[in-house]
Amino acid sequence: MVGHSSWHALVHVCRRWRNIVFCPSRYLELLLLCTPTTPVRESLHIWPPLPIVVDCERHSTSGWDNVVAALEQNDRVCEVTLLDLSFLTLEAVLKKMERPFPQLAYLELRAYDVTLFNPPDSFLGGSAPCLKVLKLFGIPFPALRKLLLSSPDLETLFLCVPISAYIPPYSMPICLSAVTRLEELLIEPYPPRNRLYHWASPPPLRQTRVLLPVLRRFSFIGFSGYAEDLLNWMDAPLLGRLVINLNEEPRYDISD
Repeated sequence: MVGHSSWHALVHVCRRWRNIVFCPSRYLELLLLCTPTTPVRESLHIWPPLPIVVDCERHSTSGWDNVVAALEQNDRVCEVTLLDLSFLTLEAVLKKMERPFPQLAYLELRAYDVTLFNPPDSFLGGSAPCLKVLKLFGIPFPALRKLLLSSPDLETLFLCVPISAYIPPYSMPICLSAVTRLEELLIEPYPPRNRLYHWASPPPLRQTRVLLPVLRRFSFIGFSGYAEDLLNWMDAPLLGRLVINLNEEPRYDISD
């Protein structure tokens, strides 16, 4: 794959070079990189309709319109990396991502101070058929199961979620049952020092173990009880790397 911007210099050499670069674009896998400094609305029409990578590694109020403009090209966006999102910017992002993103393969969202924020069920239009990597840090996501059901090609899942949004250990394998190509799973609390969680309802009386046929790496940070219950519901015959960091503080059950 040609780098996000390394091919720009080539297409400006001459028309012949431009034709050489763009004609086999499907083989070169050209991408357009959009950042907060990219004048998206003014320049996007200059290039062919190539897949778009949206990358904002630091939260900044300036240039945020460029990120939003790139997300409006939902049928072309293939990668999204947005870090250090505030409540307002996260809200704006999710509003722009309520439509289907048919080419989206990589999604990483990192937010802070949004523990009481719940993404809408309409996130990604309820479907992400090409999604391979999903990383959520600091964002509660009650609609995770719905999203996973529409993402059969998912290979990597990182969930660093607020404790209040922890998915019960007996429900997590059910959420993962649709992603049969999942190879790497990470679950840890957010913020890292907050170690208290509970699940309000008891597990079902009857539930079969869920097969994760190609899961090879599993990392977990939290209580031993959660890890033990979670592993009891999972069957991962190819698991080769298991990393568990336990927080052995007393468990407080504040359910009714």
